[in-house]
Amino acid sequence: MTTDDGAGRLDIPGRAERAEGALLALATGDALGWPHESPRRVRAPRPLPKPGPRFIGWTRRGGTRFQPYDEVIGPGEYSDDTQLAIAVARSRVRHGDSWRDALTRTELPFWTLYERGGGGATRRAARAWAAGRPPWESAGRGEADRYFRAGGNGVAMRVLPHAIFRAEASGEQVVGDALRDGTATHGHPRALVGAAAYAGAAWFLLRKRDTPALGELVEALLDGVSFWAGCPGSGEAGTSWTKAAVEAVPDYEESWKRVVGEMRQLLEVARAGVREGAMADDRAVMESLGCFGPEKGSGTISAAAAVYLASRYAVAPHRGVMRAAFAQPADTDTLGAMVGGLLGCVAGADWLPGAWRSVQDAGYLRRLAVRLAGGPEGAEETPVGAAPQAEEVFRALADNGGGELEIGKTLRGHATAWDGVRPASKSLRAQSWRFVTVEGQTIYLHRLERVVPAPAARGRKRRTSDLSGRRGEAARLPLGTAGGVVPMPGTSGRRVPDVVPEAAASFVAVRGLATRLAHALRRRGLDLADLQRVPEGGATSLASNGERLAQVPTEFCDAVLRHAGQLLETGHLPPLDIELRPVSVAHDTARILVKGEGLRPTSVGLLVERRSDGLRHFAVERDATKSVPCLELALPTSLRFETENDAVSVLTTLCSRMVGSAE
Repeated sequence: MTTDDGAGRLDIPGRAERAEGALLALATGDALGWPHESPRRVRAPRPLPKPGPRFIGWTRRGGTRFQPYDEVIGPGEYSDDTQLAIAVARSRVRHGDSWRDALTRTELPFWTLYERGGGGATRRAARAWAAGRPPWESAGRGEADRYFRAGGNGVAMRVLPHAIFRAEASGEQVVGDALRDGTATHGHPRALVGAAAYAGAAWFLLRKRDTPALGELVEALLDGVSFWAGCPGSGEAGTSWTKAAVEAVPDYEESWKRVVGEMRQLLEVARAGVREGAMADDRAVMESLGCFGPEKGSGTISAAAAVYLASRYAVAPHRGVMRAAFAQPADTDTLGAMVGGLLGCVAGADWLPGAWRSVQDAGYLRRLAVRLAGGPEGAEETPVGAAPQAEEVFRALADNGGGELEIGKTLRGHATAWDGVRPASKSLRAQSWRFVTVEGQTIYLHRLERVVPAPAARGRKRRTSDLSGRRGEAARLPLGTAGGVVPMPGTSGRRVPDVVPEAAASFVAVRGLATRLAHALRRRGLDLADLQRVPEGGATSLASNGERLAQVPTEFCDAVLRHAGQLLETGHLPPLDIELRPVSVAHDTARILVKGEGLRPTSVGLLVERRSDGLRHFAVERDATKSVPCLELALPTSLRFETENDAVSVLTTLCSRMVGSAE
């Protein structure tokens, strides 16, 4: 509650209330601005309603060129800006001094499964941490270079929890934590300097005992450059980060100093705008800052714009949040979140309109904020555990998607099936769930699978018999048992059984080559942008930095690159070098031995369960003598074959299709 101290200045709320206001306003600005960030991705409603204080429900186009989908976003639901701020806050209150380890080992890897609208740099870095390596120590030079070129606002938008958690510490300590956080995903000075300045601004506001005077925040940052302008080089990033930075950018420290100078210039623009008072033209000032230009997502530009709007609207915070959230074509969700966070640090939560108090997970955000405000003294020291793997999560959801669920040691809550993700291509199908953690955060998880209509049967009917010798109609193997899935074995050079039609055989060959290429790129930390095509007769070599990673028939080259891109985008690569060997067929049971690098019995069982509607049951065993997965299939009576050899051939093909699609 704000009170007048008798001198015309207002006392502002206590630390816990301001922490609540900061997180709630951050989520509110995010939710209001998200539909306006990229109108071309909005599928409904069209056109968007005129900007107003109420949340709207909408549908967004997500995914990639080859895996597009439409996702339903409920009123007040937030994007990656709030998700990542929550991840940072949770790391601090749960894990104390081990917070950065928790962020990189648990939070970021798991975030890749439920992220909504995440930036490319953060996604790439999170995948690197999930693979057990920091993004600046990539096996390939290309990805490390991209890391040090990442200068977006993906750090600045998530560092507010550090200022809340360490409000009693020095500004240098808060900025140091923000930089330790930032180097986990971004290496360019623009990302890190912007985050440092924003964290410093939040720290300054949280320590104020009254409402800041007009322009006071901007002046504090300009006067205190030294506490937010230091170049990182210690902590968990340590010597390996410093060495990698110098290798990627030989004059890194000079680049850092130049960016600090840019940040000062941006703050000077903000100061000039604030000094205009009521006559200031917000849009003109934001345009001068670069909010509507090609670098609008820069960390420095976003931080300067947030500081400007927070300075302008400290006494009218709801107007400041709306100004940011509806400032098309700026990065409206991030700008709205950052402005909301700063204004909440000043005004607490009392000013929030009633509708904004229903932002997604409002109760959880309040509880988390109170724990953050307790600082290091109230933090837990929970041991850091690894994030649950994608296969483990999705199998658990498929098995028990209608109730209480515990996945690994880090994820517990209630899951329900959710139909909010709709493939935008007939060759895709989706499974999606809504999951509410025991703490109260709502996350949405989905999985896309590529499907192709089963090829039409050709040729004359043959007299056939089922496995028990009965005569009947033509073979009725449901090649589309999994909704028409045409999976792709992760091998090359292995003969495709005759039962696969020619078109499907070509498709299988393409996906085998694509799988090998995707594995080679992932091992080296590269992506498709790092490849060069080198024609060699009727083939094309795909190389990077002089190393040939794959050689493919020229006619298949585009298709191989396309499919490799899909595999890298999803992050789920099929295993390599799969060997299939029929063991026996007797009555209605066939045993097939399956061996492959990276193949686990659990993944085989999941595939059969998920993709083989025609199979009555399955069992996955491990052969004690060969130590390889062994898959046992029980056939339904509707499957009929002319001979036992036909049955073996068809079953081997079916099994290879399943295994080839392993995730």
